[in-house]
Amino acid sequence: MADQQTKTIGWASARPKSPSSAKRFWSARVRSALLGQTLATAALLGLSGCATADSVMLLDQVCKATYAPASNNPINGDACTVAKDARETTGLTGDSLAFRLGPSTGELRIRLDVIPAVTSANWAIEVLAASSRPEGSTIYREINWGSCKGCPSTPKDAEAALGEEFEWVRVIENQPAFQTWSSSAALASDSLIIFRGADIDIVDIRTPGYDNQYGYY
Repeated sequence: MADQQTKTIGWASARPKSPSSAKRFWSARVRSALLGQTLATAALLGLSGCATADSVMLLDQVCKATYAPASNNPINGDACTVAKDARETTGLTGDSLAFRLGPSTGELRIRLDVIPAVTSANWAIEVLAASSRPEGSTIYREINWGSCKGCPSTPKDAEAALGEEFEWVRVIENQPAFQTWSSSAALASDSLIIFRGADIDIVDIRTPGYDNQYGYY
C-alpha cells in the first residue's frame, strides 16, 4: 500500500502542537505507512508473523550510526544535523527519533556516506513526511558534495508538495553508483543530502531495492 502511494518529486531549482500530542496525532498514520512497507517486503521474502512498523526505521539507524559504511569515515555525532528552524523530536517509539522543520524554514542534513545505498547501482532515496499546515507545505531536497574529490556534477535540486497525510516521496531517482563516477572519487564527511521546508514532520527514509541490514555495526 505504501509503495503504491510513493510520489516521485519534480526536479527544480517546510504538526502537532506539542511533542506528546504530536506523537498521538500522527503515529497511527505513520505506523500504517511503515507497516505497509514491511508487510510488502515480508511477502516478497516469504516471511510472516514477524513484520512490525518499528523494524524499518532507517532514519533512526542512519542518525545513530557510529560508522560510515560508504566511506569508512568516522562519525562524531554528526550523521544527522539540523539548521535554522529545525529540531530533533521523538519518533514512533520512545527510543527512536524524528525531525520537525519549521514553522520558519528549517533544514535536516544527513551525511551521504552513512547511507550504504550510495554505493549501489542506480540508487534512490525516499522520505516519509507530512505537512502540519491545512494548506500543505513544500519539501525541498538538495545534494551538496562538500569536499568530495572526483564527485560528479551536483544533481538538480528538487521539490514536492506535501499534504497533511504522511506519504513516501522519492527525492533521489536512479543516481549512478558512487564507485562508477571516478576512480579517484571519495565521499567526504561533509557530503550531504539536505531537506528544507517549513511545518514539516520527517519520520523516516528508505532506499528502495537496497537491503540495509548489513550496513551498520
